[in-house]
Amino acid sequence: MQNKYTIFPSQAKICPNCKLQTRSDLPFCERCKFDLRHGSVRIKSKRGKCIYCFEIAKLSEEHIFPSWLRKIYKPRYSSSIHTLTRPATYEPDALIHTIQYESQNDVYHISVRNVCTSCNNGWMSNLQTLAKPIVKKLADGDWFELTVDQQQILTRWTVMLAINFQSYGRQLCASAHQRTTLKDGKIPGGWRVFIGSMKDDSCAGYSFTRPNCALNMQDVDGTALTAVSAFFCIESAAFYTFSASNEHTLNYARYADLDCDHVKLRQIFPNNDPAGALGFGLRREDLNAIQLRFGPIPEKHF
Repeated sequence: MQNKYTIFPSQAKICPNCKLQTRSDLPFCERCKFDLRHGSVRIKSKRGKCIYCFEIAKLSEEHIFPSWLRKIYKPRYSSSIHTLTRPATYEPDALIHTIQYESQNDVYHISVRNVCTSCNNGWMSNLQTLAKPIVKKLADGDWFELTVDQQQILTRWTVMLAINFQSYGRQLCASAHQRTTLKDGKIPGGWRVFIGSMKDDSCAGYSFTRPNCALNMQDVDGTALTAVSAFFCIESAAFYTFSASNEHTLNYARYADLDCDHVKLRQIFPNNDPAGALGFGLRREDLNAIQLRFGPIPEKHF
């Protein structure tokens, strides 16, 4: 069969994770399955490049879900299957390259070594402190009006977790400019942020991040421009983001009918929707319906 995979000249010739020589026509390492185009190296090295400040420094273990969750809420353990997919080309009948791996842990105990200790103990820790009382109220089922300050804090916090989930899944699509903007205390462009209130807490720790590379658009270096659909749940609160590297790509993806308009979530950015029936009483099926627009959902996923 003819190989239809797009050649990426800029792709690393040596896998940064296991050091095997790579093939430029495959998006994953043949040995360790590392995502060569969107991956963040998840090894025990104590030094590396921070995804936010880009300094080569000591890397810390960043807990994606805040650590205070495991002190307040009951532990839950689950086995999950993480699926990565890549389109071979941008043609409608392109081959799909897919891998899966399985993990088991407490649903809130997810970490990735992608940030320096300065960022982790600095602006990220400060943002967690500011967001904690807001997140806890939502997690406990309190559906309340957000002030402008609360809207800004919760939006930045949700974007930070979404970016870290991308990095954990080796699907880091948020641009360097977006990550720098977030670090500088602002909300980056190219993001829509929503919240929802679940019927119960059975979806606690449930999360899903999936990029869509089939927009038939490429950056100047040949990299596919993507839209990313992601959600995560904390107790009875759901947080959803729909993002792209910039507003133009995001609007293109919305016109391609990849957004969540069919599920009436409560938008908190750029609009600050009032509390009400919107986004209230959601079920797992409602969240899955959003992600189905990006492709099939495996039976188990994290």
